Amino acid sequence: MRKKLNVLLVEDSYDDLELLLRMLQRAGYDPNYKCVDSAEKLTEALTYETWDIVLTDCHLPQFSGARAIGLIRETLGLDLPIIVVSGAIGEETAVRLIKAGAQDYVLKDKLARLPVAIEREIRAAETRRAKKESEAQMVLERANFISIVAHDLRAPIQRIETMVQLLRSDYEDKFDEDGKDIVFRVERSAARLRLMLASLLAYSRYGRDATNGKVASLKSTIDEVLENVGIDRTTADLEVELGSVDWIKGDSVLIGHVILNLVSNALKFRRKDVRFGISFKAQHIGNGNIQVSVTDNGIGIEPRFADKVFDIFYRLHDEDEYEGTGIGLAICKKIITDHGGTIWVDKNYSDGASINFTLNSIDEKRQSA
Repeated sequence: MRKKLNVLLVEDSYDDLELLLRMLQRAGYDPNYKCVDSAEKLTEALTYETWDIVLTDCHLPQFSGARAIGLIRETLGLDLPIIVVSGAIGEETAVRLIKAGAQDYVLKDKLARLPVAIEREIRAAETRRAKKESEAQMVLERANFISIVAHDLRAPIQRIETMVQLLRSDYEDKFDEDGKDIVFRVERSAARLRLMLASLLAYSRYGRDATNGKVASLKSTIDEVLENVGIDRTTADLEVELGSVDWIKGDSVLIGHVILNLVSNALKFRRKDVRFGISFKAQHIGNGNIQVSVTDNGIGIEPRFADKVFDIFYRLHDEDEYEGTGIGLAICKKIITDHGGTIWVDKNYSDGASINFTLNSIDEKRQSA
């Protein structure tokens, strides 16, 4: 029984078209095809019909394989397998087309290898689709998990706030200045946690949309986290060097959550034999992006675990050694990724841990607006 194959041909020669179709039929395919020879016809065919593979000639009078590949990959953003089929193609041109997004090229005098190439690229495309679907499902499950956790934490936060209110109403006149300051700090921390949960809930629901159009001060965000945690130069070797970096595109609460998690990890995995040290550095790296480095002098992260630490629920240490759930860095990665950045461990840093991430900055006009 012949295998169905939806094949889109970018070709202007009737003789070559017949040759390709005969080759596909001899290989056991039943081709459902359309032949196009312009950008307009190619766009229409890709928009309104579904294809298994695209076979494109390299040189057409009013079109070309390079333009076809660019339209499919860059303009339409499709992950269709593309094979260049040409009568003559130099090695330099072949490399350029592969870099542009073609999977393979076959010379017309060696069409016997075309069916094998088609079968291979269709299987590879199916594997890519399955992987994307799996990743999308993981993202959805992670978002649902964050939503559930955030909802479950609302009740204990509300109880904390209620108890603090009772303390204020019944015992405030009995507190000295230190006691009043402690109550104030508890109130502020509970309010901050409530805000973080609300932001995480919105984030889990809306993903990237939760960050759109928002602007944050990196300096203020770091300062607020350090104040809430109680870290200053009297309690630690603290270094904050942001240079000209300050305003960034993104949600200040979510970025604050990333900073807080990195600081909390630094404190959790600190070395007991040295004074705690942590530094924050930022720099412009071009194309409107900045890189932030958070470095501590703790026990560090072995290079072989540098990528694994961002997996959800992955733990480097037993719970008896260090408490935690293994979700913190996974959430950090999700937040940074949906802000359009990347986050990674510096594998070459050996005097502790150094976590780096990128974000989008804003220009001076936006800062002054």
